[in-house]
Amino acid sequence: MNNKKIIVTGASGFIGAELVAVFSKQDFNVIALQRKITQQQLPNVTYQKFDLLNLIADETWQDADVLIHCAYIKSDVHNNVSASEKIKVLAKKHGVKKIIFISSLSATATTKSKYGKQKYTIEQIFNDENDCVLRLGLVKGNGGLYLQMLNHIKANKVLPLIDGGKQPIQIIELAELCEAVNNVIEKNISGIYTLAHNPVKYKLFYEKMAAAENKNVRFIKIPFWLLHTLINILNFIDKKSISADSLFGLREMKVHDAEKDMKLLGVVK
Repeated sequence: MNNKKIIVTGASGFIGAELVAVFSKQDFNVIALQRKITQQQLPNVTYQKFDLLNLIADETWQDADVLIHCAYIKSDVHNNVSASEKIKVLAKKHGVKKIIFISSLSATATTKSKYGKQKYTIEQIFNDENDCVLRLGLVKGNGGLYLQMLNHIKANKVLPLIDGGKQPIQIIELAELCEAVNNVIEKNISGIYTLAHNPVKYKLFYEKMAAAENKNVRFIKIPFWLLHTLINILNFIDKKSISADSLFGLREMKVHDAEKDMKLLGVVK
């Protein structure tokens, strides 16, 4: 068995589950922290029930070498940030050698997106010399936002495009992400890095996805201001209606030059 002990938070999520599976095959000693314990369990993995509202037990940290922080509570900025602060304190207390935080391209100091702001805030927590932050593009795989988008294409013949779908979108394969995380651990890489391939326009991205599914779709251009106004009206009527957060994130998308980072992390040669 590999002598490294790895703790993964959010281990039942799209990214966390894949990381657990990859490290299980490599014979790492994996501690999978997740809200619900799955019936199908992998070798070399210890499953523990966990959510971000509770502290990770002291015995879990014993002899831990690496923490990969994937856990996330949707639309709960306060608890996501607070939990990350507590996790960092406990990791330092127990001598964890490497912390990897799974972040996003949307993480900037100036974004209007709450999701992006909280990711950026949490990045500042994991900023010690041995910490590593990975800012991901859209992760392509059988889950997460990518699968939601694919299912949306399958279910609809007409797709709305904000401002005509001119925003750039950058992809990273799930397998490439796992390879990068493995290299961060094995080569002891620290710092903030971007994982994303060269951009394509949102409209072209949707067209390629639809073509792969042999699906004919029609696009409708919707101005940002119109959709934003409609969402504000709905929220005025019903406070629990639709969030404009994703809308801001979509409009603020910009191109990130990740070639240098991708090479350093061993994803591209």
